[in-house]
Amino acid sequence: MSTRALRGIRPGAQDLSLVSTRIPAQTRRAPEKSSGLLRADGPVAERCAVIDAEKSTYPVAWMCRLLGVPRSSFYAWRNRAESASAARRRRSV
Repeated sequence: MSTRALRGIRPGAQDLSLVSTRIPAQTRRAPEKSSGLLRADGPVAERCAVIDAEKSTYPVAWMCRLLGVPRSSFYAWRNRAESASAARRRRSV
């Protein structure tokens, strides 16, 4: 891209259409087909579990912002009492 073409783009912004053409086809994945823990529509409890597991490595506030979980929801999830069915499952194992 020439410098003239970049004048209308804010600093740090990139043309993402060019990026996808440089990635080999076998490594590209369709977002709607990816299944994983960090999907935007993943359950809040799963995202809270990731935050809890990584809280010694990264700041909680940063991870909550990154994963779209309100900090109050994370702390409520962490401090909630164990359900009766979860206790039964834990004892049976």
